[in-house]
Formats: sequence, C-alpha cells, structure tokens
Amino acid sequence: MKYPIIIGLLVALAAFAGCGDGSNGDTSRASGQAAMAAPVASAAHGGMSSSTGTGGNPQVCDDSTVVDNADGNTRCENLTEVKNVVMAPANTVWADKVDGFSTEYGPENYGAKQAVGAPNVYPTSGDQPKAWAQSMMDADNEFIKVGFSTPIVAEAVWVFETFNPGAISKITVTAEDGDHVVYESTPMKNGFGTCAHVLSVSTKTCSPISAVRIDLDSKTVEGYNEIDAIGLIPAN
Repeated sequence: MKYPIIIGLLVALAAFAGCGDGSNGDTSRASGQAAMAAPVASAAHGGMSSSTGTGGNPQVCDDSTVVDNADGNTRCENLTEVKNVVMAPANTVWADKVDGFSTEYGPENYGAKQAVGAPNVYPTSGDQPKAWAQSMMDADNEFIKVGFSTPIVAEAVWVFETFNPGAISKITVTAEDGDHVVYESTPMKNGFGTCAHVLSVSTKTCSPISAVRIDLDSKTVEGYNEIDAIGLIPAN
C-alpha cells in the first residue's frame, strides 16, 4: 500500500512544479514588454537624438563653440580687416531660399536673396551689394527668414555679418517638432566693431531644421546691418 501513495505524491509535486514554470515565463515576458515600451528622451530637450552617429554613439546636436571673438579690438585690424578669417566647415549647408523678411534695400543688390548661399562678401567688411540690407537704417522690427529645401539635423547655426555687425537680437530655428529660440541677447551699443563677424550658436535640437529666422535690433547698432550668409553645421 505504500507505493500507490508515494506515486500519487510524486504526480502532485510534478504538476505543481509545472504551474510554477508557466508563471515565471509570463512574468519574464511582461518585464520585457515594459522595458521595450519605456519612453526615449526627446531630442528636442537636451540636444541628443536616440539615433546613432559615428561609432554607434547617440547623435549630439549641441555645439556652443564661439568661433569668432566678439571683441572688435582683437578681431579687427585697420578697423575693417578681419585678422583671423573663420572658415566654415566643408559640410556646411547654406540656406537656399528666402522664406520672409521685413524690408530690403533693393530686389537685386542688397536684396534678401543675397543672404542665400555661401558667403560671397566675407571676410570683406563694409557696405556691399552682395549682402542683405534693410530699406532704412535703424528701423524697428527688422528680420530675415531663410529656408533649407532639405531639412537638416544640425548642431549649430552660423551667421555671417559683414557690415555693422552685432545687431542680432534673436535667432529662431523652425524644426519638425516646432520653433526653437536658440539665441536671444540685448546687443551692445556699436555692436562687435567695424569689421565682419561670424555669430555661431547651438541649435540644441536634433529635429531636422527647415528654416532660420534672424531678428535685428538695428537701433542699438547704428547703420545698415548687413548679412552675407546663414548656414547650418550638420550634427556628428
């Protein structure tokens, strides 16, 4: 009579162990699904994309390097000559269209379209017809907005100012996830000196950028505030 009792106990124990294995498997799958559903940090808030760049590292879209010294005394020679010319990276993407502007001195020379494409005035300084100029000196609410036909994931915006630089008060980028104000400042009286200047600011977003708007405080920096080119530095 002992053997049937022992066999019955063994069968019961085996059935119990089988239920335990199934339960553990379900718990493991649930944990895996929860991990897959965890949100990825937005690239728009912190300048880092979940996509990978060179070497499999997350793409970083935040280059706050100041490429041009704002002090006119050390940047300029003989008032209008740039001592150290700033060369744009070979992969810089230049604006290829005008999306809007406040005023322009002329439709051709000094027109808004002169801010499109690679620099063709810089490092020359002074009043040059191949740069955009406003219709009047020292007017309120002057701006230009340029576009990029193919949106670019960029780490920085470069603006080439070639006459009375330093009047830029705000830079806004238009990206797939909305508008981002990436630069805001109260210009200094008389700006950055008399020679050409390159303003570089971080985009702080890995969302592809399709347009850049430049706002000017022309009353603070007297005279025409001319802009030669606006480019995006692609993210690494």
